[in-house]
Amino acid sequence: MMFFKKLLLIVAALLVAGIFLPSSSHVERSVEINADKVTIFNYLNRLKNFNEWSPWVQRDLFANYEFSGPEQGVGSTMRWSSEKDDVGSGIMRIVSSEAFSHIELALNFDGQGSGSSSFFLSDKDNMTEVVWSFDADHGWNIVERYFGLMLDGFIGKDYEEGLSHLKQVIESKPVPPAEVEQEPQVDDTDEEEESAVNQG
Repeated sequence: MMFFKKLLLIVAALLVAGIFLPSSSHVERSVEINADKVTIFNYLNRLKNFNEWSPWVQRDLFANYEFSGPEQGVGSTMRWSSEKDDVGSGIMRIVSSEAFSHIELALNFDGQGSGSSSFFLSDKDNMTEVVWSFDADHGWNIVERYFGLMLDGFIGKDYEEGLSHLKQVIESKPVPPAEVEQEPQVDDTDEEEESAVNQG
């Protein structure tokens, strides 16, 4: 009986302590790549390029990947499915794409949680610094809050490996520029012709 009382006290203590743990987690890693922001942005903005540098793709060569939505930018979606636990299954979608500076993706791990991942691009010493981050909101889920304390240890090395692969890919082969959505331009040809007539 004494054992169960001690066990209950331990569980109660963990629950109380969990209330004061951070309700969100943040992991980020960075790398400097010898390429301009335009090249790197256009490459990352196409999810079909993801598996060329992903740290997880080699862990299950038989995993299934499906792509839908636009070829690039907001709405571009990748769904993956694997029988291996360290790859898992889920869906990733670009939800924000700011030309040459920031890309945000929403992730859902098929019932195993969700989060957001972002790429931030900035100029640094004639190179481009790429910051890859992951954020998770645990709310009042005490178990997830404890898990969040270990998140950096779980995926930090994966992010480092992925960025190293990304650097190798970008620097080792030419990446053709992709079309980037631009603001509509006004055709002012008629105005220029009218101005020329008035000046004449």
